[in-house]
Amino acid sequence: MSAHGDKSCYDGQFINYWQFRELRPASPQESENGLTPEGVPGPDGQGGLQYPLDHVLTRPDGAGFALWSTSMAELGLEYDAMHVPFDHYYTDSGGEWTRSPDPCSVSMDTGRHQVLCHPEHWKGSQKIFFFLSTARSGSKWLSTVLDAASSVTSRHECMLNHRLVQGELVEDKRTADGFLELQTDPHSVKKLLLDVRPWVERLKRDYAEVNVYLEEFLPELTACYPESTLIHLHRRPADVVSSLLNRRWYDTPEDDRHPVMEVEHWEEMGPFEKACWYVRLVNERLMQACALSLRFDRMIRGPKELEIVLSQLGIGFYPRLAKPYFSKTINAGEKGIFPAYRRWSRKQKARYHAICDPLKKELGYHISGRLLIWLSQMALLFQKPPKSQRSTAQPNPPEPLPVDIAASSASPGCTVRHASGVLEIVPHGGRHAHVLLGGGAWHRTTNDAGWPSELAHYYRAELCASIAAGDTARVICLLYDAEGNQLEQRGLVRLRSDKSEYVFSFRPGSEAVRFNLAVYMSATALPASVVVRSFTLHKLPLTHVEW
Repeated sequence: MSAHGDKSCYDGQFINYWQFRELRPASPQESENGLTPEGVPGPDGQGGLQYPLDHVLTRPDGAGFALWSTSMAELGLEYDAMHVPFDHYYTDSGGEWTRSPDPCSVSMDTGRHQVLCHPEHWKGSQKIFFFLSTARSGSKWLSTVLDAASSVTSRHECMLNHRLVQGELVEDKRTADGFLELQTDPHSVKKLLLDVRPWVERLKRDYAEVNVYLEEFLPELTACYPESTLIHLHRRPADVVSSLLNRRWYDTPEDDRHPVMEVEHWEEMGPFEKACWYVRLVNERLMQACALSLRFDRMIRGPKELEIVLSQLGIGFYPRLAKPYFSKTINAGEKGIFPAYRRWSRKQKARYHAICDPLKKELGYHISGRLLIWLSQMALLFQKPPKSQRSTAQPNPPEPLPVDIAASSASPGCTVRHASGVLEIVPHGGRHAHVLLGGGAWHRTTNDAGWPSELAHYYRAELCASIAAGDTARVICLLYDAEGNQLEQRGLVRLRSDKSEYVFSFRPGSEAVRFNLAVYMSATALPASVVVRSFTLHKLPLTHVEW
C-alpha cells in the first residue's frame, strides 16, 4: 500500500495514509505539514498540504473523519511504502519522468531506491484470455471471481450470445436451442466472434472470456483472436457427467441444443454414453489447444491455486476480494434427477471407465489399478455388438397428438385473435403475458388441458411462428403432477425475428403426469405481437430408456 497523489487529495487537503493509526508520528503537525499527497516534501517547498490542527478531516458539508483512527492490521496491510526508509525517490507524472530522474537510467547498485509509478501509463498492449472447458466445470464461478477480484474484465459466454448494436452489447443467445445449426455454420460463427471484438478492444483492461461453447469453434476463434491465450479449465469427469445429465443433456434423440461428437454409433447411444464421450473428446481437444490448465476441484479450495495460474498469465489477482466467493456456489446443478458416481449402476461405471479413463490419466485424476482391471472386464460384457448383429427392427412411427390452437387460453396480460387457423397474440404493456397452446391454466392443470406424459417416450413439436425484428418470446414446457400441481417450467426455444420454422423435442421426465406448452412474453421485453401459423405435436418412443 502506498500514498498516492490523486487530485482529490489536493482538493481535500489530505494524504491517504493519515487514516492509519500505526503510521501516526509523535507530532503530526510538525512531520506532516507541507508534504504532498504522495507523502514527500513538495519541490522547493511548493504544493504542500496543511495538516489540520484538530486531527480531523472535515468535508464541506461539515462531516468529519478522525485521522489515524483505522487499523492497517485489520485490513491486512503490512506496511506503507512511504514509511520504508529509502535513499533515492523516483516518481512519474502522466507517464513521464519530469519530477525525478528516470529510474531506468540510474545505477541502483548501492543505496535504497523507491519508485512510484502509475501502471496505467506503462501497460503494454491489451491481452485477451479464453478459459475453455466442458459445460458444468465451474465456468460461471471462475468468470465471476475473475471479474470481481482480478486485473481483467471477465465475461461468461459473452461471445456467440451477443451482438454489437450502436456500440453496445445486445444479448442474442445462440448457444441454446438450435445450437447444432450454429455448429455447422462457421461463417456465422466468425461473424459473431468478430462482432464483439470492437467492444473488447475499447476496454481499458485486459479481457478474459470463460466459455464452454467456443471449444467447438477453435479454428474460428484462433483466426479471429490470433493474439489470445487459451487456458483449459477442467473438472473431475464423473462429476461433469452427472451434472450434464441433471441438466438433461441429450435427453432426447433429437437434442439440437448440445454438441454432436464425431463418434461411431453416436445416434444409437443413450444420454449417459453421449455425455461420457462429450466429456472425453472436448477435454482431449482442449489439452492439445491450450497453453495452461486449471483444475476446478483445486481451484475452489482457496485462492492459492488460482493465483499461481493467473500469475503465469500476467493477470493480477486480489485474494481478499476473492475470498467471499470460495464459500459460494454459483450456477448450482439440479439435484435428484441423476445420481453421483457412487450410486451409478455397474454397467454405467463400466461404460464410463471404458470411455473416460484414458482422459482421467492424462488429466492427472487417480485411477485404482485393481478397480481398472475389474471395470475393464465388466466393460467387455457391455460392448456394443457389431452392426451386422444388431436388431434391424424399425421403431414405432411418431404418433400425432390432438392439437387445436383455437382452444388455447390466454393470460390477462394479452389478447388472442383467431382467423383462418392463425393465432395472433398481442400482449398488453406492463405485465408478463402467455398463451397456453393446450388450454387450461398456468399453475394448475386438469385432464382436459394440455397433454398426458407417457414414460419411455419423448415429444417433438413443430411450430411456425413469426415475430417482429428486435422482439423476442419463448416457448416453455409446463410439467404437472398427478394432482395437477405445477412441477417445473422448462424453457424449450426462443422465438427470433430471423426465423419462423422451429422443430424441437423434449422429455417430460418420470414425475410429470401431464404437460402443456406456453408462448411466454416477459414484461421487460414485450413483443408487439406473436403470430402462430401452425403447430403440431408428436409422441415418439425412446429407444434408450436407461440413462
